[in-house]
Amino acid sequence: MNDVGLKFQRFHFFIICFFVFMSLSYNAYSFSLNTDNLIPERRKDQFPSESAWYLIPFPYNYPGIGSGIAWMANASNVLDTPTDATLAYVTGDVGGTLYSVKEFHLIPKTIFIGYEAMNLDKLALQNYDQRGMDTNKDDFTIIESNKYSTQEANITFSFWERRLELNISHQTDSIKMIRIRDSDGDVISDLTDPYKSSTSRTTGTLAFDLTDDWQDPRKGARLELSRRDSPRDTSDDPNFFVMNYNLKLYYPIGKISTLAFNYFRSDAHVTSKGTTDRNTIIGNLDLDCTAGDTECETTQEDLIQRFINQNTNGSSASLGGPDRLRSYGDGRFKGAHMEFLAVEMRWNLREEFTPFNYFIWKDTRTGIQVAFFAETGTVSETTGDLWKRSRASYGAGLRMVTGSGFVYRLEIAAGDEGIEPVLLFYYPW
Repeated sequence: MNDVGLKFQRFHFFIICFFVFMSLSYNAYSFSLNTDNLIPERRKDQFPSESAWYLIPFPYNYPGIGSGIAWMANASNVLDTPTDATLAYVTGDVGGTLYSVKEFHLIPKTIFIGYEAMNLDKLALQNYDQRGMDTNKDDFTIIESNKYSTQEANITFSFWERRLELNISHQTDSIKMIRIRDSDGDVISDLTDPYKSSTSRTTGTLAFDLTDDWQDPRKGARLELSRRDSPRDTSDDPNFFVMNYNLKLYYPIGKISTLAFNYFRSDAHVTSKGTTDRNTIIGNLDLDCTAGDTECETTQEDLIQRFINQNTNGSSASLGGPDRLRSYGDGRFKGAHMEFLAVEMRWNLREEFTPFNYFIWKDTRTGIQVAFFAETGTVSETTGDLWKRSRASYGAGLRMVTGSGFVYRLEIAAGDEGIEPVLLFYYPW
């Protein structure tokens, strides 16, 4: 079967799953099948205006990047609008600033824009030089950077109480790497001529949200289809695009709890390959390995093979980090194709609407939640090799859901390589 037929079958499968789930869940809860009940009613306003703010030191622990404290100031639903503004100064393993403005409405509840930027002058990033699922826990190098920046601007067209949305975003990234260390922290190479890289990408996402709430769904389904273009930065880079398919199902348990499912598929499609010439790649890396330095030479060889694979096959969304495979480092598993499955039991201890003001933190608590999760995923260079090797994570956590849109998460994730804590303030998916 050709690629067009496979893509059509995959899309057809998603649509069938989407509507089958809707029908089954409604039947289970004795919903009538007339047209008025095919789609869940929204539990609340999808553009809340309750004001919230905080000025707090927020500890972070991000697998693969590190831990520290982000000194954060945030104002949510500014002037009784859905607009949020954030400013952060980050210390610890990461150093720099972050600022963002989200959901600034040009046409109320219909067209809104956002902008965010991050500028770091200190970053130590775990980098797994090999692609695929066969890396070991310590098969990484530490990339040190004294300049990393990213900017993203986006616009959203929203209709029908956020049940149908089109989002278009443009993001640029640049990094200057100055040093490579091994997993123990010992220097492999000081880059006398720092390695500089920049990328830009445009993403379009179409979302169908047939749930009872956009922020905290408890029943229904959500389907997101996106295309991310990754044009080449230099003549040595590949030109490719990535298609992502994200299906989320929410099955109500009791009156306020939810069993949530996630299926995520990502595929890279190369339109023009990059260089696969070893000497060109070695020259671009410029690790300056001395003869007999086996550690530097091994690192260089791993990087060469990684660039050859990426320039030939492109790179899909990766696995690892707080969103997918939480017990592994951020971006741990990379390839041209990725598939991910997850289930969460979101047990809401209580439903409430309790404003609080602790002088440095003002918000409205809408729920306390205990979550239990299990997830598995795989990456490969070809679709035929998917699921020949996979990894899994499982764990539990405590969450506080708020009216401002933040979901404060404290979780412990376990896998075959140990335990990883996660401390962030949004749902994993």
